[in-house]
Amino acid sequence: MGGATAVDSRKLGTTRKVAGYSCDEWMVTIGEFSKTRECLTTELQFSAHAWDAYKEYAESMQAMTQRGPMAKGMAQMREKSKEMKGFPLATTTSVTIMGRSSNTSREVTDIKRGPIPVSVWAIPADYTRVDNPMAKALQSKSK
Repeated sequence: MGGATAVDSRKLGTTRKVAGYSCDEWMVTIGEFSKTRECLTTELQFSAHAWDAYKEYAESMQAMTQRGPMAKGMAQMREKSKEMKGFPLATTTSVTIMGRSSNTSREVTDIKRGPIPVSVWAIPADYTRVDNPMAKALQSKSK
């Protein structure tokens, strides 16, 4: 994401249905190491509450990347993403860094409208807290 890394987004000109909604396919590339294919729909809208939370998050990320080598790349990414309209229903990303590759895919399968039942947020009865083993390792190293 440094200054020399090119960021590009382009509409592919293809559409498809995901979870019953039409979406336009886009390709977003960051240099040679990251390619993301996204299918965006304009048939769905964020709720006002979700949009406000997203804007707050985006603004905090922008503030964090105002300086340093990543600033130019992040500014480039913000500008390119303004061209992309809609809510992502399907995303496939391929990243290759230092000879290692990673591929991830996500796709919405169902969208339900209406209030979310409080029970969805309840901690399961059989939940057991487990301490993070990495935190334990770091604590023992600092002693």
